[in-house]
Amino acid sequence: GSRDETAVFPLHLFAHGDAGGGAFFYLGYGSLQHELASHGFVVPAYLSCWFDSECNNGQESFLEALKLLDFMEQNPTLAPVDWSKSYSASGHSTGGRVVLMLASIRDNPAYLANTSIAPLIKPSYRRSLQKLRA
Repeated sequence: GSRDETAVFPLHLFAHGDAGGGAFFYLGYGSLQHELASHGFVVPAYLSCWFDSECNNGQESFLEALKLLDFMEQNPTLAPVDWSKSYSASGHSTGGRVVLMLASIRDNPAYLANTSIAPLIKPSYRRSLQKLRA
């Protein structure tokens, strides 16, 4: 069947684990991303670094997730997202830690306040996180 061109779907962010970033994302996670999408989600994913040690122990991946949510919101016609719905997120390994960090900063704005990445967390990123529910 053909897809209704006016249909919109909730957004689900997927965060990859170590050795799953960059060009290797689709090899390791492409089928999972398609499976999630087959259940009625738009599933964007960032393509971050290869190893955790190259990502400042997960902090770079965390920032990439924030940038992706912000990018999606700044470009609302890029994908058929239902912007009235809350967002969900999941991740594997380092990506699981990214999702926990997203939830932590959403629930506690002071989280990461005394870290080197605090100045990189824009107000628009914090606004995006207010829609994250699971």
